Amino acid sequence: RQLKTPRIPLVLKIKVDGKIKRKVWLNSKAKFFKEVLKTTRLLKNGTIIAPDDIEFFQVDEFREGKRAFIDPDEVIGLKVVSNIEKNKVIKLNMVRKPVLVKQGDHVLIMAKMGVMKITTPGVAKEKGFRGSMIRVLNARSKEVVYGRVVDSNIIEVNF
Repeated sequence: RQLKTPRIPLVLKIKVDGKIKRKVWLNSKAKFFKEVLKTTRLLKNGTIIAPDDIEFFQVDEFREGKRAFIDPDEVIGLKVVSNIEKNKVIKLNMVRKPVLVKQGDHVLIMAKMGVMKITTPGVAKEKGFRGSMIRVLNARSKEVVYGRVVDSNIIEVNF
């Protein structure tokens, strides 16, 4: 469904020597522009987006502004799910978070409190993305704990 561009009614008053001589009714179209992110080069399926792969671009909000990224921090580090041509606006359905930890991966379980840091080996019980909570088997105690994925090797737990 295509959205219609909003129309704004205006009245043009023509004055001569301070007296209104004529009124003309006008209809104008309003366009709303928004800065979104577009690609600077062809991004192939599986590419992890880097800062120099994107740039800001102004688009008509009613045509392309919906579901498009506006914050580089939300796009950098995401994985392209199908080829994106050069100069295309990056939309939500074109990218996803890359899996950093796969089920069965050997990881380091880390607990921090202040300057103290405790680590122990573990095994991921499920896949995980940066920032997601996953189950991890503590290899020493054989207990399953929940932790947040920091990177492909470290799972941080609270204690």
